[in-house]
Amino acid sequence: MKKRKLKNKIYKRLTIKYKDVNLERLTDEQILFITRGINQNYYLEACPGSGKTGVVGLKAAYEINRWKDKFKGIAIVSFTTTAAKEIENRARKYA
Repeated sequence: MKKRKLKNKIYKRLTIKYKDVNLERLTDEQILFITRGINQNYYLEACPGSGKTGVVGLKAAYEINRWKDKFKGIAIVSFTTTAAKEIENRARKYA
């Protein structure tokens, strides 16, 4: 029940009206990571290929869509250009 409610919150914030394959396959931990407040610490740990990079992109889009302060921003640091591009693509797609 809580998972569906939080997932609906993501859909609403990202203004998605139809089921999205990327959102539908999110795990409980990934949903909590995306919906957790930006000022709270959260550690997302998972095996390679589990979708961490894509989830960071969704989190960026989620925060960008609620951002109100024009004089502050979000910085995302990545160890690879491939991951950075994936995060940017995901954020652009949903923000």
